[in-house]
Amino acid sequence: MGGIALLARELGYTVSGSDANVYPPMSTQLENAGITLSNLDDTAQFTPVPDLVVIGNALSRGKPAVEWVLNNNLPYASGPEFLASHLLKDRWVLAVSGTHGKTTTSSMLAWILEDAGLKPGFLIGGIPENFGMSARSGDAPFFVVEADEYDTAFFDKRSKFVHYRPLVAILNNLEYDHADIFPDVAAIQRQFHHLVRTVPRRGRLVVNGEDRHLAEVLAMGCWTPVETFGLDAGLAQPPADHERPAGQAVAAAAAFNWTARLLADDGSAFVVVHDGIDIAAALGTPVQAIAAGRVTIAGRMGDGAVVVEIEHAPGVFSRYGHLQPDLRVRVGQSLGRIRVARISEKSITFTIEEFGFSRQETLLLGDPNKEKPK
Repeated sequence: MGGIALLARELGYTVSGSDANVYPPMSTQLENAGITLSNLDDTAQFTPVPDLVVIGNALSRGKPAVEWVLNNNLPYASGPEFLASHLLKDRWVLAVSGTHGKTTTSSMLAWILEDAGLKPGFLIGGIPENFGMSARSGDAPFFVVEADEYDTAFFDKRSKFVHYRPLVAILNNLEYDHADIFPDVAAIQRQFHHLVRTVPRRGRLVVNGEDRHLAEVLAMGCWTPVETFGLDAGLAQPPADHERPAGQAVAAAAAFNWTARLLADDGSAFVVVHDGIDIAAALGTPVQAIAAGRVTIAGRMGDGAVVVEIEHAPGVFSRYGHLQPDLRVRVGQSLGRIRVARISEKSITFTIEEFGFSRQETLLLGDPNKEKPK
């Protein structure tokens, strides 16, 4: 709720709020944003009459503030409802869900986009050190939201994440949790199924391919392309429409769309593998050169030395690896979702269309031993 208050303030609303207890760092963050905090039971906070009261899921009937809102017919909404109607409806929403790791994954995803120069908006259930804030509206189109399966409000018992309508949903894992509102795992799976139903066909589901409970969710119905990730091929869940023969061995690279090959036992160094291809090796590039944001990668294509300049292009490395473009491609030649837009003596520019958005990436041709082109 504190993050939603920050977003409302950034959108230009005058914002005040109340809770039973608010502690640093959230209290400090709200005060720095000029948001006044009141005691939860103080009904004076409703004078003057607000245009809208946003009610968190911790409040229930019988609370003085809730009863005041209802008795005085004040307009009210849940936090997820406010977020969806005031901010997310025109954004490319990336929702991070799962029993564990939502805050960590949301923070990493937001920082990848930030480091790539895309200035995403985000709402995270913590304050990432790289940002120093838990929420901001950011620049369109990207918005990263930590998507919680807990219920929305006393008047809306659906999970919060069904309000967010993501274009990309990450399903990290699913275990039994929140015993106060869910009787069993099946009840949680039903809510995740509702989330899956909201992701459009042009979007993407990024799913932990090792998680049996998530595989059962997808078996309930899925209308969106799925990308799986995982490390242990022995735990890979078979597609919903068939069973893998007993005892059939399968490599992680074949079992998942995305996996990793460790270079250090503690996980501090690794190679990312997409559809069986080492992303770095596909371009003959040391793994240390792969980083988020703007990267110059030296490799060889055909008989010529090239430099690949990739700028804010998450996931593009593997596509270039799959394409293995040579220097004789024609302008306008289709390469899957990538088209060659322009060719000059010094560069090839690709147009990449994905999820209804397009961007351009440029392949700069030259000697990789020379200074990086400006």
